Amino acid sequence: MNNWLEIATGRDVLGRGVKVGLIVGTILTTINQGDVILAGEVTAGVAGKILLTYCVPFCVSTYASIASIVTSQQQLSFSSSYCCVSAHTDGASAHRREAVDLRPCNRCIDP
Repeated sequence: MNNWLEIATGRDVLGRGVKVGLIVGTILTTINQGDVILAGEVTAGVAGKILLTYCVPFCVSTYASIASIVTSQQQLSFSSSYCCVSAHTDGASAHRREAVDLRPCNRCIDP
């Protein structure tokens, strides 16, 4: 949970969430509440709906970013325990991997 919160408050994740929230929120607000806004009939209920219209894409973007980063970290953590220990050749049998504490080369990540 601590890692999740740390990722969620990162500059990239927050920045992306705010941008998505503003762009998508504005589009959805225009579609859903544009007539009410133009008529000048905005009530507290409508203002609450508009606020939620901006919050939902922000939350979805933030969640998607966190999930992507966590998945990427887990994959890197798994694959980083393996690395090439022999020269790469075209023969599959000549390419072996052995557990070591090194970051893998590109061929080890995507053989």
